[in-house]
Amino acid sequence: MFEDIVPSLVGLDPERGGWRRSPAGTPLLIECAGGRLTGKTALLKELEGQYAERLPQAYVDLDKKDFGHSGLASPPDETVPNASRVSDLLFLLLYELRQKPKKFGSGLTFPWLTQGLLAVTNWQAAGPAGLEASMRNLVELLKTSQPDVDARRARVLRAVERLSPAARELVPAAGELVSELIGLVAEEVLGPRANRDGLLWWKARRVRPQGDGYAQLTTLAMRFRSTPGRSENADGRRFAEKHLVAALLEDIADHYTWFRRRNLLPRPLLLLDNAHCELGVRFMDLLTETWFDTSPRTRPGVVVTTLAPEPAFPEPGGTAPSTRVVSASCHRQGPVGEPADWVLRVSMAQLWRDEVWELPGAEMLTADLSRVLHRFSAGRVGIAKALVRAARQKLDAHRSVRYEQLLDLEAADGSGRPVYEHLLRVLVSEEAADRALLAHLSPALDIDAATALQATAPDSSVRGNRSADVRRLLAHAGPARAVQPGAGGSFIADRPLRALLLHDLRVRASTATGAAGWLAPHHDARDCYPTGPDGRVDDRALHHALACGETDTVVAALHERLADEDAPAWLASLNLICAAPGPPANLPAPTPVPCPACSAGEDSVHQAVELLLLGLWAQSQPLAPPAPTAIAEIGRQLSILATTGTPAAQRVFGEAHIVWPPLLLNNWTQAPDLPTWGNNH
Repeated sequence: MFEDIVPSLVGLDPERGGWRRSPAGTPLLIECAGGRLTGKTALLKELEGQYAERLPQAYVDLDKKDFGHSGLASPPDETVPNASRVSDLLFLLLYELRQKPKKFGSGLTFPWLTQGLLAVTNWQAAGPAGLEASMRNLVELLKTSQPDVDARRARVLRAVERLSPAARELVPAAGELVSELIGLVAEEVLGPRANRDGLLWWKARRVRPQGDGYAQLTTLAMRFRSTPGRSENADGRRFAEKHLVAALLEDIADHYTWFRRRNLLPRPLLLLDNAHCELGVRFMDLLTETWFDTSPRTRPGVVVTTLAPEPAFPEPGGTAPSTRVVSASCHRQGPVGEPADWVLRVSMAQLWRDEVWELPGAEMLTADLSRVLHRFSAGRVGIAKALVRAARQKLDAHRSVRYEQLLDLEAADGSGRPVYEHLLRVLVSEEAADRALLAHLSPALDIDAATALQATAPDSSVRGNRSADVRRLLAHAGPARAVQPGAGGSFIADRPLRALLLHDLRVRASTATGAAGWLAPHHDARDCYPTGPDGRVDDRALHHALACGETDTVVAALHERLADEDAPAWLASLNLICAAPGPPANLPAPTPVPCPACSAGEDSVHQAVELLLLGLWAQSQPLAPPAPTAIAEIGRQLSILATTGTPAAQRVFGEAHIVWPPLLLNNWTQAPDLPTWGNNH
């Protein structure tokens, strides 16, 4: 993204500070998709910083009322006749792109967009009787017969300033932002040539079949106008907004004359954050349609971010396009089939292990600690950064950090909250009831278990339908696509999010008598998996039993299966069961359960199964680093199992003994991701 994609879009290499010739064709719009806390905003901010003094650029957060620019007032309601969120956004882009870079070129001018925006925002016709008067007002506003530049500037300013009282009479809450955004472009002076060319351009746009530029702008304003409380003008407003977006692109293209293109003048850069929100979807639809409809000309570089699922287990050498590696061209020649074909979608690349040390404060972390944070975060930069800052804060104060206490460290944001709560407030909700609802469902391994748990779940903050609340919260979190071997996939498939929610559930249960808040959802989930006719207990039920500390029950079931089940299936069961979360410290001691498979002379096998289960379970906790002694013990138990059973089973357990401890467990792989040498693995 930094070394190739964006430099080719704008024609400038920020590292070397030199011009860069772009490939032939029209650039694509780059959409970077990822879950929350994957570094989307950080990516755009880094690009903004790299090109801050080198070319015209604009950063906008489409999901914030002030577009990410503190000081702007709240936006108007969409029913305001002479303003919309799209027109406000265009005013802001116009203002930002007009600023002159310090090192290259000059700021852009936007005569055609200015004419269109002034037309739609200054239109005050109330009916047919006022049509001619409003038309004359628009002509006067755009008239350029004044020979004196200062007088012309004053006339434009007076016309613009008339907007504030008019808008305030329409909707009081809209006046402040309309006035403020109009003020951003009040210094735009339309000279005679720019005004004449602009009117010719609007005439050629054919907003209406007949009429000159003034008539086209009048129709544009009338189509834009929306009556409060009525929706029949929505198509007209979108029609007008599309023409305004076209004016933005054509103003940019017109700035890049043959001479400027010959001299490789860098092109502007638009950075649009959170384009998945309502305004973002609306604006991107307009932008891609206009990009698709208009003839190929000089286009700005456009990078947008969206909230979307991301791969749960990224392959370092994978070929899927990401912000780290894109094999496809970022430019396209010739026509394309659909507007969406002008968008190149890439996923947010996960942090590599060594890149954790590049985060602020990470230079003080040990190698094992940084690797624990990397594995827990699944490479999501926002999660890793919060954990690194909390760990560094603890190290500065106490010189040491215990791995199992990482999530309980105080967040470095000054709130005094533990870092797990800080992360859940971002990923899920600021409301404690919302977080408690998802935490209650986090043990569920599938949709059926989650449905059963909803019956006993606490209400969310909106006090609505629990199923709808859960869908809303998961949609906000942007869960990843992931599955666990041996099951259809956890209900909450995003591993870092599920681990944080389970920890939240554990903390809540640790304050209740007998850890009731932990045992109840696990018992309810386990009840979804009845014992089969042959007496076989479902692996998912054993997963929940182990989470409740019922090790005797799990060991007995696994020991009994050794004689009847093939080794790959047995290892697959062990994989899923040992992925169970660790219980709170106040868990009551379970009732001892005898093992029906034990008999004289088989105690060593039972003990091997028990030690293997407990060792692998401990090594598979999210914050557990590889413990050489414990891993060696796991290897010894696998070697014991490799001496029992059929020759085929002995070969599989022998393979596990060779591969699991030295090659995988010592290299940070955990259950449920260990190979089992079955047909499905």
